[in-house]
Amino acid sequence: EYAEAIDRLTDKYGTPDYVYVATDDASVIRELKELRSEHKFKSQNFDRSKYNSTDPVDLNHAIFNAGTLDELYTDIHQMVRCEMGFVGMWSSSLMLVTYGLMLARRGYYPPMISLDFPLGDENRSLVTTQVKKNVMDISVPGELFEEVDIPNNF
Repeated sequence: EYAEAIDRLTDKYGTPDYVYVATDDASVIRELKELRSEHKFKSQNFDRSKYNSTDPVDLNHAIFNAGTLDELYTDIHQMVRCEMGFVGMWSSSLMLVTYGLMLARRGYYPPMISLDFPLGDENRSLVTTQVKKNVMDISVPGELFEEVDIPNNF
């Protein structure tokens, strides 16, 4: 799914200098490098096996340390600096924080693709939303809503 979402963003906005991958699953990084070798991928180099616990994240004591917190903050910092777009899942608290910081830093909604559901959508279908220059473009698979003017105080 991530590879296809990256393709959608690059088709619309061009190829970025690199794609930053923030994940707790090392196989995602390997898979992206294999599937999309034309892109340069960057990610932190750390042992992700500590996330392989069957315990919920709140009970996984292997991640309660300063090193893990530093990794988390580094991922947030790198993701917020991305200039092209963002792929993630609204069900992730990390995505909510990161996207909010991206919005605050830029002053407009950066292009993003959610792989699980759009924020606040009861149907939880894939929606891509972006706002540029006070115009909102919402794309739903199979449908395209018309452009809507966004008030300046939005």
